[in-house]
Amino acid sequence: MASLWAGLSFFPYQPMDWVWFLALAIFPTIGGHTVYNWALRYVKTMVVSVSILGEPVGATILAFLIFNEAPGPMQLLGGLVIIAGIFIFLTAARSENSKAA
Repeated sequence: MASLWAGLSFFPYQPMDWVWFLALAIFPTIGGHTVYNWALRYVKTMVVSVSILGEPVGATILAFLIFNEAPGPMQLLGGLVIIAGIFIFLTAARSENSKAA
């Protein structure tokens, strides 16, 4: 929609690019949401909701492995902050669960 609004053409892209665009739109959405819904059966809702914060970190890793796109220093710093935050939350949640048991 943004391309249409900006008056940009869709046609400079090769057909294989459109296949990649479609695959990137469908597979992460279906796969990701399916995994999160499955996890809700086995893991507390708080843990699943906080783990969603790791999506950009995983996307950055996949972009590096698949497309050879190296993250910049700010992306690396942001990824470390996100991973540290998830780790702190999971550690606190685990100690809270062990106290309650």
